[in-house]
Amino acid sequence: MKICVPGHYVPQLSQAIVRYNFTTKAKSISLKDYMVGNALTDDFPDHLGLFLFIWSVGMISDQTYKLLNMFCDSQSFILSSELCDKIMDIAREEIGNIDLYNIFTPPCSVIIGFSNQLMKTLIEPQILNNLATFIVY
Repeated sequence: MKICVPGHYVPQLSQAIVRYNFTTKAKSISLKDYMVGNALTDDFPDHLGLFLFIWSVGMISDQTYKLLNMFCDSQSFILSSELCDKIMDIAREEIGNIDLYNIFTPPCSVIIGFSNQLMKTLIEPQILNNLATFIVY
């Protein structure tokens, strides 16, 4: 049986499984491998890094950068406030049709917004509620 467990706690879970298997000499959970992709790990440094990057390469104005840091730095990418969403829209307009993952290549034909807009679109609210409940316990 394959189980896919998303989130940044995968390394901690993997370590706990390995320690359990080692101390009990049982192999109740066979950990074959794990993969960590482009995980959303911590909104605070993720936001600060994104804002600093798009500002430092001249993609957004000084004023927008200040607003992002003032109103969005501690916001969740997924559950951001209405004010933060409006400021992100301003930043998105200033950036234009540019691939943020490689600003030196031609943009993709499909325009994808910031991570928070993408996540809000792709993740259904029920899944978010279930995930939040799972992480708390």
